[in-house]
Amino acid sequence: MTEEKARQTRGGVVKGYAKYIKKKWGTDGVLACQRDIGELGFEVKEDAWYPEEVNVKILQWIADNYGLEYVEKAAASTISERGVVAYAAKLAGIKKVLERGVEDYYRNFNYGKIDIDISDNQAMVTLTDSTSNEVDCVSWKGALKGVYKLVNKTGDVQEIECCHKGKGACKFLMTWE
Repeated sequence: MTEEKARQTRGGVVKGYAKYIKKKWGTDGVLACQRDIGELGFEVKEDAWYPEEVNVKILQWIADNYGLEYVEKAAASTISERGVVAYAAKLAGIKKVLERGVEDYYRNFNYGKIDIDISDNQAMVTLTDSTSNEVDCVSWKGALKGVYKLVNKTGDVQEIECCHKGKGACKFLMTWE
């Protein structure tokens, strides 16, 4: 019998959410989140691995306290507010950023699978075994919306299928001008 590998997320993702919470609700928000979820009473290291549960608890905390709209916004900010990377992304364009997104996914998550099928003005993003609950799906939609801001484009993201609603994977259709 093979032992299943624990699902883990890089600290950079966790820090991105903490940065959004601090920007939106201040240090008191960060402290409230830490207290309520019982996590992060330690220094989060960008390249260290953390249990996926930490990320899921943060997203659920945002949803419970402020609503799903803020889960989406928090996820978008983890993509769009990346300093020098944002400048390079604008130069590279949306197709290159999406192609790089596959590599970024595997660098930041040790579980699941992502496929991105890119055509002229759209992309189908398929996440298999990558979400823990419907709140997590909302965060992925937000992250994909963050790509538009990152590359200074206008577009839309629609969830086409959801693994938490009986489908085999979560699928998002991205369209842009």
